[in-house]
Amino acid sequence: MSTKNQLSVEEDFLFHSLQIEINQLKKQIHQTQLEIDEFEDFLRSELEDNIIEVQELTVLYKKIQKAKKEKRLSQKKKGKNYKEPSVLPSVSKALTVEEKQIHQSKKSLYRQAMLYVHPDRFSKNQEEELLATEITTQLIQIYKEGSLAELEQIHAEITSQKDLSKITISSAVQVATVISLQEQKQRLQEELGQLQERYTYVVLTSYSNPKEYLTELQEYYADRLLKLRKRTRKATVL
Repeated sequence: MSTKNQLSVEEDFLFHSLQIEINQLKKQIHQTQLEIDEFEDFLRSELEDNIIEVQELTVLYKKIQKAKKEKRLSQKKKGKNYKEPSVLPSVSKALTVEEKQIHQSKKSLYRQAMLYVHPDRFSKNQEEELLATEITTQLIQIYKEGSLAELEQIHAEITSQKDLSKITISSAVQVATVISLQEQKQRLQEELGQLQERYTYVVLTSYSNPKEYLTELQEYYADRLLKLRKRTRKATVL
């Protein structure tokens, strides 16, 4: 068996192994989310009155604070030296540093690869020109729709071959797909980890009787309501 064929078999095995692991992770995430949702629904149903009252009093408290702020501002405006604050124009959300870096890397790789296979370079040979056109079409599609990992593999494949006929985009895409699956697996592992770090899940998996956590929450809400009632006792509830 040639090295190329052996690599293909190894990649194929890795591809299917990753798919199995990804499916298992998805099932585990789904099951964990169901368990968390069911437990949190139970807690909410038991604490419904407390939760609603906290929300109502919180809204009322914010209104009180807003009214106080407006009163202070009104008094401040009566001063001789008062100046209206300048309003800054709204700025649309910019790309993050990571997104900019990825975009710039893809753009650089795309341009470098295009220099190697642009059809104009092979205009004297119709067969090579047609082949170059096919390769550049795939390159453009991957640049627009693919990931950085895919473009890196395509770039490596194109720049390492002097003969157009030896450029195998599909092989590069296969390698990139494996990389993409590895990244997906990592993201799912992180998602599962975040779910398992949720305090309600920690309670579910560490308390001998998770429903005892309800008592802790009842004590928390009792304290929270006591403070909010004091802060809003002079306000007129609409």
